[in-house]
Amino acid sequence: MQTVLAHVDRKSYKSLVPKTDNTKITIEASITRFNINTGNGRLLIKGDDKTVAFGFLRKYKDIQQHHKKHLRLI
Repeated sequence: MQTVLAHVDRKSYKSLVPKTDNTKITIEASITRFNINTGNGRLLIKGDDKTVAFGFLRKYKDIQQHHKKHLRLI
């Protein structure tokens, strides 16, 4: 017997697609963990008590040095 876990149609599919926004924002945060191999880590945003996951689209070693230098990390 099969159990249907979800039914996806055109209408429900739209809720699964992430919305992107190119608006730039500035946050103050500390990096509490960072994996130099994957580029994934955790941020602690100023004023918050929980960390937030972050990561790059590619492995950190594949990101051009120019872009690494322009990361404004305080």
